Amino acid sequence: MYDNESQRLQLQGRVMRAQRAGTLIIKVNGTDKFGKSHKIKLKSRLKGKYSELIKLESKKIKSEDIKIAWEYKPIIYK
Repeated sequence: MYDNESQRLQLQGRVMRAQRAGTLIIKVNGTDKFGKSHKIKLKSRLKGKYSELIKLESKKIKSEDIKIAWEYKPIIYK
């Protein structure tokens, strides 16, 4: 979800199970109506326990356009 007020991309959810402790990396690309490209990498450290809640937030996204078309790239777990 993109929050217009804070100009940050926010993602929250639940990881049902991780086999071990590690880092969850979610890459997101976006394009605003001016054609400017935005690339964001969201990271969360997981403990490797059953059913963990995650809340990820990007740095402030600088764009004059509040409508950005976002696309998730592959999700990585290291």
